[in-house]
Amino acid sequence: MKIKKPLVERLGVPEGILDIAEEIYPKILLSIRDNDTVEMLENSSIYVNGDFNINDFNFNRILFNYKIFESDDLEIIGMSQSTNSKLTDKYKLKTIPSDGMVELTIFISGPKSIKGLNIKDLFEENKKIVISSLSHELKHSYDDYKGGLGDVQLRSNYDVYTKKRFGIKPIDSFLERLYFTSSIESLVRPTEVASLLKMGNITKKEFYDFIKNDRTYKLLTELSKFNIEDWRNEIKEYIPEIIEFFESLEVEGVDVLDEDEIVDEFLKVCYVIIKNWKTEETHNIFVNKEIEYLIGFIPEKEQMFRKHLNKINRFGNDYKKYYEYEAKTIRYVADNLRKKIAKLFDMAKDEKNESIKPKKVIRLSEQDLISLLKGVLDNPLLKMIGGEYSDRYGKKEKTDDVDKLQNKTTSDDKFYKQILKCVGAEPTKDNMSFMYAWRQAEGGKASFNPFNTTKSVPNATNYNSANVKNYKTMEDGVKATCDTLKLGYYTDIVNGLKKDIGLYELSRLGGLKKWGTGDLLAKVADGYLSGSTQKPSPINTNVA
Repeated sequence: MKIKKPLVERLGVPEGILDIAEEIYPKILLSIRDNDTVEMLENSSIYVNGDFNINDFNFNRILFNYKIFESDDLEIIGMSQSTNSKLTDKYKLKTIPSDGMVELTIFISGPKSIKGLNIKDLFEENKKIVISSLSHELKHSYDDYKGGLGDVQLRSNYDVYTKKRFGIKPIDSFLERLYFTSSIESLVRPTEVASLLKMGNITKKEFYDFIKNDRTYKLLTELSKFNIEDWRNEIKEYIPEIIEFFESLEVEGVDVLDEDEIVDEFLKVCYVIIKNWKTEETHNIFVNKEIEYLIGFIPEKEQMFRKHLNKINRFGNDYKKYYEYEAKTIRYVADNLRKKIAKLFDMAKDEKNESIKPKKVIRLSEQDLISLLKGVLDNPLLKMIGGEYSDRYGKKEKTDDVDKLQNKTTSDDKFYKQILKCVGAEPTKDNMSFMYAWRQAEGGKASFNPFNTTKSVPNATNYNSANVKNYKTMEDGVKATCDTLKLGYYTDIVNGLKKDIGLYELSRLGGLKKWGTGDLLAKVADGYLSGSTQKPSPINTNVA
């Protein structure tokens, strides 16, 4: 007789993993001492012990490593899981048993003066994010235990997408998309979302709103629409950085090309570099002994290595075909993951006031039956599981996200509202949250200058060697910020605010890199969207 797997296992969530993540969380807090310094945390082996069982995967301790990067703002950057593996005689990757231990690393940014107490407070403020991340990384450990590492090419590709970057946002975002939709990461997404579902005690009635506003689901929806044409237009916004990139490679003659030709050359060079990175990672996996770096592989091993190189070079010199293939893969994987995550509906709780009632046989008129069927067909959750938001006639239906941002106000709201008014935008909750997130990401103590602009106005003085200005009045600061935003470099930010496109989209606009804030704002915004406290630094109003 065939025994069905438990419901959570069928939905891609191993039995016991969510409970273990919640069990580990308080033990992490207890393992950190209030007076621990950054140096002590980074140089210590911190263990959490227990009897942990995820299906048949049993372990009794978790080693936590901490990596802390210096920054003005204290934030959780992320987590990672360590796996030891070896190449078998059949040239497959095999996980080396960990003797009942899982190893995780927590990445944090913050001032070097922080202590253990500050980190515990940070973890408590972001409890749901920490537990969801623990579930994510434990699922990686479970997958490794189950033999998920097997294919060398999948692993080398994953290592490239995880570790390598060019320093130019559009191509780096492309690698991040490949990372997010890789087979290794795809396995853990349902567990990550299921953890938030469980902690939020989400009912079936609440599930639709929950999933629409889930960060992972929203990103997958965005990835399911990824296309090369829009991506090329995004790349064109970074022509100055691309020219500098070519200069660093000592490539000449780029300055005489038009925008489309520069983009083509850039994508061609990046394609070659990506192939070289994959070749390097594959070679590192194949090397079992140091001597192989010097004399090469035995014939049989060399032949297998060459097969992998052929896979890496499957598109030859046709870089356009490579990018189109990867874009199609991103869309396909993202759409399938959305459908899989939507099926977590079965894990949502039933309403407490639901009760079992005797069944009645009801005769429906033809008109009643038509109305009933229409209600079923128009159910938004049914459309979501089907993979598309559309009405019965195939037309796209606009679905506005339920705003779960905090109703935050600050003493600096007048300043932010004046900036929004100046650029022609309304002070909506998303736009104001963007102002807060931008302020939090920028930091700094320049007078009446929340976003550290360098725009000169009468009576302004230099705040630092980068020519960030101190302004004498709020009016000067608002005007300088507004005038800077109206420059051609930041059109996407102004238009995004005017259209009220939402905090998530605003935080990922290309103009932020040109401003100098970069990707940090997106990290702050993601925290807000996950329920973290909005804590922009007060604007300095002391006249310098």
